[in-house]
Amino acid sequence: MAPEQARGRTVDRRADIWAFGVVVYEMLAGRRLFDGDDMATTLANVLKEDVRWQALPADLPAPIDRMLRRCLERDPRRRLSAMGDARIEIEDAIATPAEPAAAPSRRRWSRVALSGMALVAVAAITLLAARNWFGRPAAPSPPDTRVVRLTEFPGLEESPAISPDGRSMAFTAGVGGKRQVFVQLIAGGAPLQITRDAAEHESPRWSPDSGSILYFSPAVSGTVQGSIWEIPALGGVPRRVVNSIGSVDVSQKDGRLALFRLAKQSIQLVTAPADGSRFDVVAEFAPVTYYLFPRWSPDGRWIAFQQGDSIRFDVFVVPAAGGAPRRLTHDNNMMSGFAWLPDSTGIVYSSSRGGTMPYLPTLGLWQVTLRDGSVRQITSGEMSYVSPDISKSGAILVGRMKLQSDIWKFPVDGLPAENVRRGIRVTRQTGQVLTPTAGPGDKEVAFLSDSGGHANLWVASTDSGALRQITHERDPNVAMGVPVWSPNGDAIAFVSSRGNEGLTFGVWLVDSDGSNLRNVANPALGAAWSPDSRWVYFSTRDGAAATAVVLKKVPVDGGPAVTVTTEHVRNVIGLHGTTLYYLIDRSLADGTPEFEVRTATPEDAPFRVLARIPASRVPIWQIVNPALSPDGKWLAQALTDGFTTNIWALSTTTGEWRQITDFGERATFIARRVSWSFDGRAILAAVAEGDSDIVLLEGLLTPGRQ
Repeated sequence: MAPEQARGRTVDRRADIWAFGVVVYEMLAGRRLFDGDDMATTLANVLKEDVRWQALPADLPAPIDRMLRRCLERDPRRRLSAMGDARIEIEDAIATPAEPAAAPSRRRWSRVALSGMALVAVAAITLLAARNWFGRPAAPSPPDTRVVRLTEFPGLEESPAISPDGRSMAFTAGVGGKRQVFVQLIAGGAPLQITRDAAEHESPRWSPDSGSILYFSPAVSGTVQGSIWEIPALGGVPRRVVNSIGSVDVSQKDGRLALFRLAKQSIQLVTAPADGSRFDVVAEFAPVTYYLFPRWSPDGRWIAFQQGDSIRFDVFVVPAAGGAPRRLTHDNNMMSGFAWLPDSTGIVYSSSRGGTMPYLPTLGLWQVTLRDGSVRQITSGEMSYVSPDISKSGAILVGRMKLQSDIWKFPVDGLPAENVRRGIRVTRQTGQVLTPTAGPGDKEVAFLSDSGGHANLWVASTDSGALRQITHERDPNVAMGVPVWSPNGDAIAFVSSRGNEGLTFGVWLVDSDGSNLRNVANPALGAAWSPDSRWVYFSTRDGAAATAVVLKKVPVDGGPAVTVTTEHVRNVIGLHGTTLYYLIDRSLADGTPEFEVRTATPEDAPFRVLARIPASRVPIWQIVNPALSPDGKWLAQALTDGFTTNIWALSTTTGEWRQITDFGERATFIARRVSWSFDGRAILAAVAEGDSDIVLLEGLLTPGRQ
């Protein structure tokens, strides 16, 4: 694609001359002229990256060198004006092939090679002539595609929303550790911060007249639900509108609100007038899972929402007038927002569909059709695209994020900031490494890595850094997760989705040398070893209801699983002696979806509550799964502090928390689980750092089908 076409400008035959130059360049250089992880990155390189002329053969004839440089001029006014000019240059080279552009002592170019280029030129001329003769292209041209980066703050810009008039956008960014709402013109200019109070501000949405913005502030201590607020688009005094447990959406058809709220022992999807004076119930749900991001269809007929647990989500739609919700997607994967197509015939959503890393996965954009649920991929590559919004013209406004992670070993005996300074980097990766687990004697560390294009278990030597691969999964439909080394060092337990849909897992074992791979429980989540390495504990469904999750254990050498407790278990933490530690989900119905750390001695005795963790400290992507120290005195857990994730330790004696790390204002992510060193003097954690900007993508959508 020519630069002027990538910018969305009018194109003429000089765009075809650029394309001819690209073909000839790639024939000669044996490589792509411009490359990238995805279409957006490639187009950006077309606009800004220098042509690598040094990649061409050193003995390239001068006429060919001259022709290529004229074909690949970014300014179309300086480009060759007609394909006939290119043919003349090639014919000159054929007539005098001994004249090179550089290194005259090198071999001469063959007439065969030059004649091949001449044939390409003739073919191009013929195609252009056919276009002119028949008055239309010989084949349909792809839509013009354009990518524009709109923000450049350090850290995370999130939740973009485009105004109904298409002129402005709202988004959130961190200020003093809190998310604040900003407004910025799409055409450019400095962003304007419009909220300034010391609260969290999430998911801004525009009023139909583009005059005000509504946003969600989560519940604070002592309150049951969060609140929806409205503020003028240019700033002012915010006005509280209504209570809610999550974000709101505004119908661009009539200004009605859509939101989730608590009602007795249920969660209701409701609509309300702009002042929130009364509610009409659209659907009602049991409070056993997450209900996120209600979104009106542009025609006002439907409301879509995202439903799922901590890592498995799908998009559902329900008639705005009320009725039974219908599952639109069947991803059963991590998701991060969606938006309706302008004609209400489908949805664009952010999903880890097709990925094999279940934690902090790469999220791409996908388009699903409302009529039949057919799906097509919009973006690809290593960048994540999250929280999309779509303008009336079909442009996508979306957060584009890049994460990079490595495993670090942090001491636990100092002050939090000091522990970070004394941290030792264990791996040096360019991709994703996650969920480390210490091996016997702290000589090795096992972890999850996407090296080679698929999630697998790897082991690194803590002395030399040498790597060895433990599992060799290649099926793109299989995800793998959280390894846990046995106390005796013989085996590693992990989860795999092999044989299941999406991110539904089973527990597997593999010997530490990579042999004897076997499945011990399916379906099953998490894994913890008994102190003698003879049993593996896990949580699993024991019925059709979402709450029917129980804790079981299975002997490593074979035999049936044994039920330990029938409570609604989130994850098993571990055992020390005869004391069992595990985690449960508290009900969402009270507006405070906490996680409760429980302990029992012995494992089948009545439990006691050790601590509660509010959902505000563990975002959905993070997953609560504390790690038990070897001496049984501490539970280590990553907790969110504003935009930063830090490691904290919970005393199993007093139930008090102690901060282990302090990453300051850095945007850090620590997902799923950390690990204690074998000697208990340090904590191993996969620390990811990321940056996200808001970008505008044009020309990527196809019309939906009614």
